[in-house]
Amino acid sequence: MCVMIAAVTQGAVSNANAGRRVVRGLALAAVAGYIGLLLVGWMLNAPIGFDGVLRPQPHEVGATNRTVLEVEPGSPADVAGVRAGDRILAVDGNPFVFDVHQTYHERRAGARGWLRVTHPDGSDQIVAMSLESRLASPSVVLGMALASLLGIVIVGVGASVTWLRPAKPAARVLLVFALALAISTAQDLWHWSQHDSGLAVALDQFAGAALYVAAAALLHLFLIFPAPGRVTARLRRFIPAFYALALLPVLMMLSRAASAWAPVVGMVVLVGLLCGALFALESSYRRPSTPLARAQLGWIRWGLAVGAGTTLLARLAMLVVPDLVPALMSTLVSAAWLVFPISLGFAILRYRLFEVDRVVRASILWGLLAALLLSGYLAIVALGGRLAATLLGQSLGGSSINDPTLAVVAVLVIAVAVHPLRVRLQHTLDRQVHRDRFARQQLLAAATELLSQPCSAAEMVRLLCRQVPLALRLGGDSWLAVPRRFAVLFEVEAQALLPGVSLAAQALLEATGEVREPVLLACPEDLDAYRSVSNGVVSAEERGVATWYSAGARVVVGIHGADGTLFALWLLGAASRGDLFDRDDLLGLSRVATMVGMQLEREALRVEPAPIVRLEPALSADNSGFDHGVVEGLTAREREVLALLARGYSNRQIADELIIGVRTAETHVQRVLHKLDLDNRAQAIAWARDHALALTSR
Repeated sequence: MCVMIAAVTQGAVSNANAGRRVVRGLALAAVAGYIGLLLVGWMLNAPIGFDGVLRPQPHEVGATNRTVLEVEPGSPADVAGVRAGDRILAVDGNPFVFDVHQTYHERRAGARGWLRVTHPDGSDQIVAMSLESRLASPSVVLGMALASLLGIVIVGVGASVTWLRPAKPAARVLLVFALALAISTAQDLWHWSQHDSGLAVALDQFAGAALYVAAAALLHLFLIFPAPGRVTARLRRFIPAFYALALLPVLMMLSRAASAWAPVVGMVVLVGLLCGALFALESSYRRPSTPLARAQLGWIRWGLAVGAGTTLLARLAMLVVPDLVPALMSTLVSAAWLVFPISLGFAILRYRLFEVDRVVRASILWGLLAALLLSGYLAIVALGGRLAATLLGQSLGGSSINDPTLAVVAVLVIAVAVHPLRVRLQHTLDRQVHRDRFARQQLLAAATELLSQPCSAAEMVRLLCRQVPLALRLGGDSWLAVPRRFAVLFEVEAQALLPGVSLAAQALLEATGEVREPVLLACPEDLDAYRSVSNGVVSAEERGVATWYSAGARVVVGIHGADGTLFALWLLGAASRGDLFDRDDLLGLSRVATMVGMQLEREALRVEPAPIVRLEPALSADNSGFDHGVVEGLTAREREVLALLARGYSNRQIADELIIGVRTAETHVQRVLHKLDLDNRAQAIAWARDHALALTSR
């Protein structure tokens, strides 16, 4: 672990000499080493003696806490007659105070042990028993299994992320955090396995040091992931000092002069490092570098909240109900904390199919509130029906009070009367929890109403550039970028375009115009993550895109006609809260763009666009040699491409002329040559001349 800390803090694994193999080797070594430690711990626990008294544990008792709260059924203590409520006065002749810790470490399976207990009736008894192995106790095995499972998952997540992302500093820091936390988690596996209590104390110190290192690594992780903010960037220079601070309590423990203060200093260091980590996490979440960064940090926050919240509730439950089974509480808390390392792994791997906030709001929160609403409705119906039946029975006579028919009728009447209120409350709940869905529905309804009848270009621009951003709560502006060929459709007057409309650069058309679905603009490092949402993803550094990305554009939606003609590019900004667009958002934008495309297609029929070349037989006295069948086999677009080929146009010139991408132009050229059974462009020019074809305008 020290090697990993040095590699992470000094960046040794990031140079070219170490490479990815060294990092992955460390990940494998961490997993193998930790599993080896667990196996040794389980083996060492087999000969340790156990009496079956689950509570109180010897290291948790003082002079005022000696009452037995739980005895494992079938254990030596249970067979010998020890029961919950008894008070332990001595263990193997030693008074039951903290010093008995030594006694418990000296116990071995099969040996004779005895307890001096006081029963609730005040009688004393010396109880003798034959100790069993710790591995024979279901509760001990369950606790060890939970600790082992939690540790394996933590180390496994850290190693998996490091294996998949060996070049990422955050992945390497996660490996250090995972290994240190896992060692601390499985502390009890080694603590009770030592015959010498001094060695057990040393192991406790080692586990404590691992916990301090885990806290320092967590702070380190949140200072560099996903991107440092203004405040956290200044603290990065102190990262080596954080690890040194984590080792301070251990050094104090080794010193006789300062050992008494070591626990206090250790607690202060641990709390300080954890508070710093939480501050760094919340600071990055409040001011994320990208929407994706906010989504990733959201996963971490929810994982941390689940673990911390479950632990707090378990502590409160133990205080309110002291007789709760400790193993059950431990199981719940351990299961809850499994979520945290998994959420860390998701975040660093940039795995994002949806926003965790939306998932929680749409599933857990909605389910709880809906269940509460339904329960309240049923309670009102039941109580109201009973009250109504009682009142009606009294008014009709005492003999009718217990009439079941009257009770059923009263319940049905109350249910029907309260049902409209329940429906209204349910609708309000749906609107609040699923507000994004309702916003999309309202937007689509408004767009359908507007675009179902002929409307002007100004109305369409107002819908796209003003109403849609407001409905979807977009923080940035929205724009339309139109090809020069169709600029006339958006002119207020000659050579003057509507507000929010500009001419589209050829580079922007090439980068985004060929994709029929919405195109997400993302930083180069976020491209893979955004592809989980849409196949159309373009780097923000692409030529023609960088300017729009700097202006705030994050999504580009093509507005096409039914035949695929591109009329405009619709550019939208990010959500105001930094949320990401999900699949439903993009689908809604596509539907609006489709309806606008149909309107523009009708409008284009009234306006003569720029001339487009087409292919026709040359006018001559005799066109009998012209092969109409061959030309008719070409699509309209392929005829246009062939006409430009006949004029000697390059693929780039064809793309500029037809307002299409270069790759699309290359595809059309290849199809034309294939259909005409030609090998190259020169043959296409000769073919056009031999077949007496000429160019006209459409």
